[in-house]
Amino acid sequence: MPYPTAEKVSERCDWIAFTVPFYKDLIWPDMIIPNWKEIRPIRNYNKGLENTQGVKLFWHDTRPQQGKHIIMSGSTLTRLGENTYGVLSWIRDAGFHVSRIDLCVDVIHSNLNPRNASFHLEKGQYKSHARSAPRWADSLQSGYTQYIGKKSSETYIRIYDKASEMGVSFNWIRAEIVYQGDRATPALHAYLLHNNVRSLISSFVTFPKWRKWNAIIQSQPVKLFVAPKETSTRAWLMGQVAKSIAKEMAMEDSHEFWLNLVQRIREEYFTITKEEDRIEF
Repeated sequence: MPYPTAEKVSERCDWIAFTVPFYKDLIWPDMIIPNWKEIRPIRNYNKGLENTQGVKLFWHDTRPQQGKHIIMSGSTLTRLGENTYGVLSWIRDAGFHVSRIDLCVDVIHSNLNPRNASFHLEKGQYKSHARSAPRWADSLQSGYTQYIGKKSSETYIRIYDKASEMGVSFNWIRAEIVYQGDRATPALHAYLLHNNVRSLISSFVTFPKWRKWNAIIQSQPVKLFVAPKETSTRAWLMGQVAKSIAKEMAMEDSHEFWLNLVQRIREEYFTITKEEDRIEF
């Protein structure tokens, strides 16, 4: 029976890994089948279980403070099917720490080609904060992958020939965005809120002159809310500098010093940002 030729585009979560802190109970939702077998543990853990859906659970029996680490791969999420959204919502609502999440757009029966991404990257016809764009090709196989960002980064994209990976004869291209580290949990929240992988991809990279990409992938960008890290500069300002300012204010009866300081900060801020309406002083 021949494969259909109509272009098909779909989105999904294709991987998620998260950790349950030792001080939280792990109570599985009804969608997870409680039928487990022992498996070889991964690094830093000495115990492992896997259920019939492919959910993998790891822990260390003498270092419980590491918590429990759970991995749900693409095949596991495929088995979960329509229950995937419920499981992802459970992870979010329970407040578990997500260490990695892969979100993808699959394009089938289309002439979208990852080599075109390489062309536009080489020509500088793209917009992204990524500082590198490595590519990968196997001389013995037809698969080809264009990365945007390094695999060690908290966010990167790969555009690749999924058909070659799966060994199928029809055209199947996948655009996948991977979030790791501090961006993984906010990415899960954004995905569940907007239910739009294309918007997340578009927030990381755009190709203004790649018509096929824009027709399929380009969407209104969605930014993640990532809490800012406390840098050494901020720690110094909130600690030593705040104390010094308070001492100066205490030395005078009026608020002249404070008002002059705020005015100076306002002037410096406007000089840097050129946006007077962003913060009201």
